[in-house]
Amino acid sequence: MKVSFFISTIILHFVLLNISTAQKNSSDFLDRGISHYTKGEYEKAINEFSSCINENHSLHLEEAYDYRGNSYLYLKKYKQAILDFETLIRLNPKHLNAYMMLGKIYHALKEYNTSISYYSKVIEINPFDSKAHNDRGISKCQQGNYNDAIKDFIQAISLDSTFAIAYNNAGTARYYNQDIDNPVKKDMIQAKDYFSKAIELNPTFSMAYRNRGAMNLFLGLYDEALEDLTIAEKLDPNLAIISFYKGMVFFKIKKNTAAIHAFQEAIEKKHTFTFAYEEIGDTYKKLNRYDDAISYYQKAARVTHKHQEQYKGLMNYKQALIYALQKDEFNMYVQLHLAKKNNVFKDKRVFDKFLTAKEFKSFRVDKSFRKFTKSITKIKKESKFIQSELHWFRMDNE
Repeated sequence: MKVSFFISTIILHFVLLNISTAQKNSSDFLDRGISHYTKGEYEKAINEFSSCINENHSLHLEEAYDYRGNSYLYLKKYKQAILDFETLIRLNPKHLNAYMMLGKIYHALKEYNTSISYYSKVIEINPFDSKAHNDRGISKCQQGNYNDAIKDFIQAISLDSTFAIAYNNAGTARYYNQDIDNPVKKDMIQAKDYFSKAIELNPTFSMAYRNRGAMNLFLGLYDEALEDLTIAEKLDPNLAIISFYKGMVFFKIKKNTAAIHAFQEAIEKKHTFTFAYEEIGDTYKKLNRYDDAISYYQKAARVTHKHQEQYKGLMNYKQALIYALQKDEFNMYVQLHLAKKNNVFKDKRVFDKFLTAKEFKSFRVDKSFRKFTKSITKIKKESKFIQSELHWFRMDNE
C-alpha cells in the first residue's frame, strides 16, 4: 500500500511538473512573440505565437490567438487572420477585439455587410464603444448609406468628444450625403465645421487639413484652401492628393503654369493618378495647346484600371471635344464612337454636357452628328452622376 501511494505520488508530481513546464514554455513563447510583434517583426511573432498555441495551455491561448490574428492582419493574410479571430470568439464569445478585427478585415475585403455585422456585435456587447461606431460608419459610407453613417459618427463623438477622426469622418459623410456634382453650400459649410473641429482636437491631423482645404476650394475660398493644403503637405509630403488639390486651386485662380506643376507633382508621387493627367489635359485645352491636351487624356486612359471603362470613355469624349475645336471631323467621330463603346453616355451628366457643348456647335446640323446624337439618346441613363471614377474628388475616411 505504501509502495502504491509512493508510485501515485511520483506520477502526480510528474504530471504537475509537466503542466508547470508547459506553462513556462507557453509563457516564454508568448513573451517572445509580443517582443517581435512590438518591433513589427510579424513573421517571427507568428512563429512564437504558433508555438504558444501548440503548447495547448488555456492560460495563454486567447492572447496568442489575438496577437497572431493581428500579426496576420498586418501582413494582409486575411484568411489566416479570420480563422484566428473566429477561434478566439469560440474561446470567448464576448471578445470585443476579435469582433472588431473581423470587422476591419471584411471592410478591407469590401464585404461591407459582413463588416457592419461584426461592428454591430461589438456595439451590442458594449454600446459605449466609440471606435466601433466610427468604423461601422466608415463601412456604411462605402455602401453609400451616408445618413446612417453620419448617425454612427455623431454617436462616436457623443461617446468621446475628443475623437478627432470621428469629426473628420462626419464631415466627409456630410459632404457626400448630397448630389456632389451640385453641392449645397450649407452642407459644405457644415462639413468644413467638422473638419475644423478635428483640427482643433488634433493640430497635426493632415487629412483634416486636406479635407478642409477641399471644402475651401469648393466654397471659392482659395487663399484659405492653399493655407490648409500647405499645412497638410508639410505634415504628409508624399501624398499625391494634396498636390492635386493645390493644382485645382491654381487652376481656379488662373495660375495655369503653377497648376500644371502641382498636377505633375501629384503624378510623381503616384504614377497611376488618373485625375492629375486629366486635369493637365484640361489645363492645356484652356491654353489652346491641343496636342498636349490630347496626349494627357491618352495618358489618363492608359493608367486607368481595366474595370473602369467609363472613365476611358470620358477621356475619349474629351479628345473628341479637342478634335471638334480643330475641325478634325474624322478623329472627332472616332473618339465619340469609342466614348459610346465605353458606355460614358450612360451617364446623364456626360450626356447633358454633350447636348450643350459649344465645341460641337458647327456639327450639330450635320446628318452624321444628328444620327450619332439619336443613337446615344436611346441609351438608358443613370439618374445622376454616380460613377465614382468619373469624379476626381476624393475624401479618404479611414
